[in-house]
Amino acid sequence: AASLRLFGAGNVRSRDDDDDDAEPSNDKNSRLTPVKEVLRRIQWDPTLPSSSFTIIHYDRVEDNLSETPFDAPNNSITGKETQFVFALPEHRIEGVKYLDRTVWDKERRLDCVFGSMNGNGETIDQVIESYDEWKRETDEREKRNRLWQIEILNELNSILEERRVDELKDLSKNLMHGEWDVDGVRDYVKRVVGLYHDAKRVNAENSDDDDDEREEFTEIVDYLHLISDLVALLPYALLREEILNEVESVVRRCVGEGSETSVATTASQPGGALPELKEEELEE
Repeated sequence: AASLRLFGAGNVRSRDDDDDDAEPSNDKNSRLTPVKEVLRRIQWDPTLPSSSFTIIHYDRVEDNLSETPFDAPNNSITGKETQFVFALPEHRIEGVKYLDRTVWDKERRLDCVFGSMNGNGETIDQVIESYDEWKRETDEREKRNRLWQIEILNELNSILEERRVDELKDLSKNLMHGEWDVDGVRDYVKRVVGLYHDAKRVNAENSDDDDDEREEFTEIVDYLHLISDLVALLPYALLREEILNEVESVVRRCVGEGSETSVATTASQPGGALPELKEEELEE
């Protein structure tokens, strides 16, 4: 399994996401701690080095997600606020990072500052204390995924050839960087399947019908399992689940409802955020 390199780096937003943060709650597991509380904690807690934090936010000028240091001055937003993070409207903040680790994420409902929701009780003090170990494990996991992705890329190239793999990468990055919905996921899977059928058609046209020893073309189910292996590594649970479910429905139409073949089993593979897939980077 392997994948975010195929889909490109960056955060994912769904149209199901709320623009506003959840209201405070006495039950830390029932609602996400509002980002304003997270920012105040970083600002006023003397044990937290504010220079080690960055915010992930929507840039309306560039029309994408950007990262800005927590201590950055406000040079672009009108008003009296001198610090950018506090001049920025809260609904445009998508995440907060401590060094390389995301500790608050609106889309994933993750809070490792106060430990609410998907933070599962882990607080920023624990994050800082265990950061070196987390960083080492993360680097090792990404290295393993990187090696596995070389194999995945070789398999995809053998099925689709380079031009269609490039098309697949473009489709994937467009889905990742846009505001996806269920219809968008269905269209994505439909076009991914279309790339397979196009490659199979061209292969048949170029094959000698009298050549009894020519190699059989990869079955559609095997191709979809390969795609599902890539998707299963996405760290964004909602998008990952939607794509896997759609791929699963295609597989079932191919092999029948009673088949034991299932791409959903690949969802148990560990997630990981990997950079954009480029040939020259794979050789580093």
